[in-house]
Amino acid sequence: MRLLLLVPLLIQLVVCGEDTTAQNLPKDSLISILDNWPGRSNARSEILKLQVDPIPRLISVASSSADPTLRKLHAISLLATFKDSRTNQGLTNLVTTSIPQLRCAVLEALTEEDPSYAATVLVNELNDDNVCRIEEASDSGVNRPIYVSETASRLLTLIKGSPCGRGQAETRKEAACWRKWLEQRGVPNN
Repeated sequence: MRLLLLVPLLIQLVVCGEDTTAQNLPKDSLISILDNWPGRSNARSEILKLQVDPIPRLISVASSSADPTLRKLHAISLLATFKDSRTNQGLTNLVTTSIPQLRCAVLEALTEEDPSYAATVLVNELNDDNVCRIEEASDSGVNRPIYVSETASRLLTLIKGSPCGRGQAETRKEAACWRKWLEQRGVPNN
């Protein structure tokens, strides 16, 4: 499969003598890796073999209105592996996406990419009561919604520790505890 993707590029290089640098690679190579998803580590390695600088194209896919959600989630996941100010900015711009599932992925990617910067973004998401996923409990058989605010709270707790003390369950109560903690310190929380 990978050889089939490279054959047209090799023919272009030999026959036409054209530049086949990262910016001139067919978008299909990146899309194919994102869609076939060999796992984050393998996908990153494959993309780096094809491109010198994949960040702009990954941001483009993640923010595209035409690309499917799963492809966007893969692009967001890969962006977290590139410690770069462009990644930071691209992910920050995606926090306002209308798809809660993507917002949660962006919050997680930002936290992985730059935890100290992510904390300020996470604070602003503590009031987002949209459901980003459903957690399936195998023991009770009851499905529980996971809210964007819970994800933000969980990630804040991971970075800063819990304002509620040890043993507080990671539920919407934790997000409320963070909001109260911020309010007591005069920190705006929109």
